[in-house]
Amino acid sequence: MPPAAHTPALPSFAALRLPAAALVWALALQPAAAQPLDDEGAEAGPQSSAVPPGLQSDRAGGLLRYGGEEWVVVNTLRSYSWSAAGGWQPAGPVREANKAAIRNAVEKFNAVPGLRLRLRYEESDDPELFVGNFRRHQDRFVIYWAEDAEEGGLAKPFSWHPKRGYKGGTLTFIKDRRGRRVSLKSKDSPEGPLAITGAAIFARERIRHATDLARCKTDAPYYAFLHEIGHALGMGHATPGPSIMRGTCGESYLPNDIANLRSLYGP
Repeated sequence: MPPAAHTPALPSFAALRLPAAALVWALALQPAAAQPLDDEGAEAGPQSSAVPPGLQSDRAGGLLRYGGEEWVVVNTLRSYSWSAAGGWQPAGPVREANKAAIRNAVEKFNAVPGLRLRLRYEESDDPELFVGNFRRHQDRFVIYWAEDAEEGGLAKPFSWHPKRGYKGGTLTFIKDRRGRRVSLKSKDSPEGPLAITGAAIFARERIRHATDLARCKTDAPYYAFLHEIGHALGMGHATPGPSIMRGTCGESYLPNDIANLRSLYGP
């Protein structure tokens, strides 16, 4: 059973400053802090009062979401290490426990009744799909892996926190109605409608410190990927608690998470 609702400080994913993309950074949850889908949790313009807490809208009040009826979640099967001399290099296969946690998140999403979007889990050993190439795959939903390391041992998109180790996160790619990539924080960002067209999750193979810091115990990997996939789908940390998106441990989405999923992908 998951512990009572709490807001853990998880070992995760600091915001990057990447142009023409909305950044949604996960696992570094802050108590009672609203962090919408944008660079470093910054507000992204006027929000309609009708937008549920934890979701993001464009300036016209349209919810930011993926627009298709099926989204393939591609889990890469090899993790990578990094060095200044050699760049990103293959380090080994992704552990079965981590693959199972991602499959669980996909299954739990698909188990929510009444959603028009379905996720489909796939695995890929394509050498082109690795963290150093993530900019080339902005129209796909891909999970990239890196081996955990000591300070100085990984490059961006991972960053170092002195107490939490390396952090990664979830990056969503957004386009306007003309198919142009936009950033919600950009001053020239159009009013909308906007849509999520791709996502990248940057994960660490060992998920170091997750159990100790989050007190999630055996739930930690399940919680981590439910949370990250929630970000890719358009949900933020301001989702009311108790919820996976707010920091409650668990192996499936909780009622407040499901309410926001239905707001995004219901009939």
